[in-house]
Amino acid sequence: MARNLPLPALLASVAKLTAPLTRLRRESPRVVRPAASAGVPADATAVADHTWRDSARLRDALDQ
Repeated sequence: MARNLPLPALLASVAKLTAPLTRLRRESPRVVRPAASAGVPADATAVADHTWRDSARLRDALDQ
């Protein structure tokens, strides 16, 4: 069932498949946000949270 698609068609099909996940992430970003592990120091959690927000902003900018 594999077929060779030109790059624009391949990208369009990937975007079509991932659209529901992108919409879910935008509507409820905390659902897909990784939870902090037990025993992790508070400052490490703060750094992870900051990194998460930065990467979420970058993904949103790339999606537009």
